[in-house]
Amino acid sequence: MTEYRIVATLDIEHVYNGKRYHYDAASPHFNGFSHNKVYHDRKVAEEVLALTLKEVPKFDKKTQESTDRSAIRYWHSNIRIQSREVTEWSD
Repeated sequence: MTEYRIVATLDIEHVYNGKRYHYDAASPHFNGFSHNKVYHDRKVAEEVLALTLKEVPKFDKKTQESTDRSAIRYWHSNIRIQSREVTEWSD
């Protein structure tokens, strides 16, 4: 059985202290949530990828324009589908 997930290269910056972090395969963030669901159908994963590619730039722009001290700024890149083979449970 194959599992699929949407991941991105993610850079974030905390406005209040300026600290930056880099993640190579993180769940994309948009609409206030981390989207970390696992899919068992490649077609569904591709549909979610299309939605993610549409929504993430809007979210990134919104966070980068924020001047609120408690804000976190996001930069997503290399948004993609990862897959892995999973075996069935056995006794």
